[in-house]
Amino acid sequence: MRKRAAEEERAERSSSDQSQWLASVSTDDSMQFSSETPIALAPFTSPPTALSAHIHAHLELGVVLAGEQKRLFADFTSQALPGDVWMIPMWEPHGWEIPCEHCERVVIQFLPHLLGGEMIDGVSWLSGFAVHPRFRPQLRDEQERKRLLGIARELWSEAHDQRPGWIAVTRAYLLLMLTLLYREWPRLEGPSSVSGTRASGLARVMPVVSALQQEPGRPIAIAEAANLCRLSRRQFYRVFSQTMGVGFQEFTLRARLGHVESLLTTTDLPLETIAAEAGFVDGAHLHRQFVKRYGCAPGAFRKRVQGRG
Repeated sequence: MRKRAAEEERAERSSSDQSQWLASVSTDDSMQFSSETPIALAPFTSPPTALSAHIHAHLELGVVLAGEQKRLFADFTSQALPGDVWMIPMWEPHGWEIPCEHCERVVIQFLPHLLGGEMIDGVSWLSGFAVHPRFRPQLRDEQERKRLLGIARELWSEAHDQRPGWIAVTRAYLLLMLTLLYREWPRLEGPSSVSGTRASGLARVMPVVSALQQEPGRPIAIAEAANLCRLSRRQFYRVFSQTMGVGFQEFTLRARLGHVESLLTTTDLPLETIAAEAGFVDGAHLHRQFVKRYGCAPGAFRKRVQGRG
């Protein structure tokens, strides 16, 4: 096992430090997905980069090829070196910064139905995305890390060339990387939620997930969600949390706040109008939820984004 400058560790940041990066989160809606193209693949080469953060309505898996990258979450931070991966579920606020002179990484972003009900040695492919960032899988064996880096470099070439069949190739490589990551992970980490996450339930909850993707600002009650998925309320609660790794209320709140961020960034609508469009009772209700999650007021967030622009 190679020594690393910093292993994954819980961030011991003060609430003000946490607010500093959470307040910079912006909605990433640059990727255009469809049933025909449920995946995006991109290579990145970056010089030193200040803190950047966002939230998006798709899943993400990335690999560092060269240099290093700092990854930040609400209560956790880690250092990503060559051969390290990061995994982001839908609508999870996250951030990063590049502290070195040169960083290369390849990123796959995709919709959940791309992998559907795939299982990897009895483990749901969703499992690594569903647990707390601290417990998400990493490869520790040097030979396996080299193998994963080889796959990531193949993806780098695919991203540049975009030849016919690149979606099928990327999907196959994505599954191979997840297989490498999951081989030892449940035994090494053992978070109790790993065995509970089930991709087999994805088809059952996709009707409501798709509805949220199409209208992220529309509040959906449990009764409506259960009806869309043709499940009882009790079944829906259980299947959704087991499949997505988070409760339905939390999932929808993240989606609505993501929609708020998009409207704050791209429009001049007043807060009361945005609150109504995102399903909040009023501007005060939205203000409380926004400050609680991102550490700054919606107005301050808008000014910060406009200042960067």
